[in-house]
Amino acid sequence: MAAGYYDIEIEQGANYSQTVNFTDSSGVTIDLSTYSSGSMQIRESSESSSSLIDLTTANGRITLAQSDPNITLALSATETAALDFDHAKYDLEVVASGGEVTKILRGNVKLIREITK
Repeated sequence: MAAGYYDIEIEQGANYSQTVNFTDSSGVTIDLSTYSSGSMQIRESSESSSSLIDLTTANGRITLAQSDPNITLALSATETAALDFDHAKYDLEVVASGGEVTKILRGNVKLIREITK
């Protein structure tokens, strides 16, 4: 199954939270609580050698669950305040306990610059 396409916006200096529901071809929510990890990288381009920020289950920025919505992405206001780009790219992957990697989403990221500081 090909990854879905979804553009996101992050407001600099504010908490960011986004929920995603990963379903099977019948539209049934997949229980991700048994998956070993999830990861998302935001990069200036798909060719960039380093990421601007990493969201993973290990660093607590991604939470996997068994019910709808089954993926939560989160960044603190401090973390978004440190971001310094206008437009970037991302993709989101989950890893099954057996090691199978599934790309769920991909798209563009727009950083909405903070005015009030």
